[in-house]
Amino acid sequence: MDCLTGAPPAHPHLPVAGFDLTTQFGLLGLSSSAAHFTSAFAGIHQLARPGGWVAGANWVSARARNRVHLSAPLYRSAAHRAGITLTVLDRVTSADPDFPAVWIYAGTKRSTKWPPSPAPKRSISPRSASHI
Repeated sequence: MDCLTGAPPAHPHLPVAGFDLTTQFGLLGLSSSAAHFTSAFAGIHQLARPGGWVAGANWVSARARNRVHLSAPLYRSAAHRAGITLTVLDRVTSADPDFPAVWIYAGTKRSTKWPPSPAPKRSISPRSASHI
């Protein structure tokens, strides 16, 4: 499936939060912007179940026109928004002059929605506040 085209298609063999492991290799580096990268990252990894693993690698092109600049802050932000806790994030140098580096990552899907919703506000009457 092409994670750059939007959310995974509704399909009985692709249930949201239905897999122990989701991976992507080489696609996210083709994203056109940070927003596109973040959206695609979340889209592919929404297939991971809470507690499931995610992993991927994206090559850095020496001629990256109209592509997002891959960086640790970009991966961390996308992972945070997707509910992923990264356990590995590294930029590895390559001997290939056309693709001088590759970003690798792995992590787990948080078992609760992140960030957690704020607790509902409770109004405290002056009478009940005196007992706190």
